Amino acid sequence: MQRCEYYNQRNCESADGECYAIHTCQDAGLGRRTHCYVFWSNSSTQGIVRVILKGCWLDTPACYNQSACIATREQTPGKYFCCCERDLCNANFSISPHAVMLSASATHPPPLGNWRCAVCNHSLSLTFRVQAGVHMRCAFLPYITTVGHILDVSCI
Repeated sequence: MQRCEYYNQRNCESADGECYAIHTCQDAGLGRRTHCYVFWSNSSTQGIVRVILKGCWLDTPACYNQSACIATREQTPGKYFCCCERDLCNANFSISPHAVMLSASATHPPPLGNWRCAVCNHSLSLTFRVQAGVHMRCAFLPYITTVGHILDVSCI
């Protein structure tokens, strides 16, 4: 079983929450893999890196055979995600010098519907609307909800 560093910024804000630990990932099921991940914000103008979430991530081809946690694209402006497949590989993380950066207008929320958090499997229903005529593109994009759940969106 794979072990990953766990961190939840929201839990650190409350006095009784667990914000840092080492977690053993749950079995992902037959033919599925587990990974470690990090989601963080990076303010290049202020030089501040702030981890938002770390933990176990479920079967995602973009994470296969990644021994180091290196972001290859900006997920939303100033926010990055990486995943990897070794024990505690999310202890260190970085941004590739060739990472694809987004403009603020290039990001869109996932479509309406019923989703499950990719980390805790919590059932979520999205209630916002996407403006008619907005083009969406397919991409590997973890979408972070306002309550900290992660949707592993394949097509946005």
